[in-house]
Amino acid sequence: MFPSLGATAFLFFETPMAEVASPRNTIIGHYVGALVATLWLFVFGLQDHANVLVEGFTPARAAAVALSVACTGGNPSPAPRRSPPAGATTVIVSAGLLHTAHQLAALAAGVALLTLSAHLVNRLLGVPAPRWAAPR
Repeated sequence: MFPSLGATAFLFFETPMAEVASPRNTIIGHYVGALVATLWLFVFGLQDHANVLVEGFTPARAAAVALSVACTGGNPSPAPRRSPPAGATTVIVSAGLLHTAHQLAALAAGVALLTLSAHLVNRLLGVPAPRWAAPR
């Protein structure tokens, strides 16, 4: 559905016990990334603009992408949201590729559905993947 979900699926099945592959980090990471990127779209007045592929990479778009990624993954917050694929979600949203309420809802549903289905498949295969957070 979205490129960042492919990388998320890879983490769920290749490194199911890693903290970055936990359902908690996945859901919070993708949702925070999309929210932060949407915020920067509004700050730069890009919410109603065409995406970067149509409009080109303007200075405002470059700032929105850079600040979205910096605020999502570059801060030292202790919040449990570290998920490398969520960084791609942040870029996808801040680049305007997904920016409408309908598209963001589809993204949120895709993350939730992938997380749930990966959890069920791992459980059926006997993989001791965490239910919410990875053990410390």
